[in-house]
Amino acid sequence: MSRKFHAVVVVAAYAFGVTYGIAGLIDTARGFRADEEREQTGLDLTAHAGTAYDHGVLGHGAPVSSSVVSPARKVTPQA
Repeated sequence: MSRKFHAVVVVAAYAFGVTYGIAGLIDTARGFRADEEREQTGLDLTAHAGTAYDHGVLGHGAPVSSSVVSPARKVTPQA
């Protein structure tokens, strides 16, 4: 093995080990995942107090059902 290849392997192993250790500490201290209730509600709403899409959450925007155009009202283009 060349010295450069050996150095690359050592640095990659070191970086992986340190990153894995830091991730383990963070997971032990506070965790990476939100609890199930916050995931079901939606993290955009529970963590950021906003919505990703305008679906009428928090009283603003049109509800999903009213934003859909019924087939009878659709206009087909004339060729």
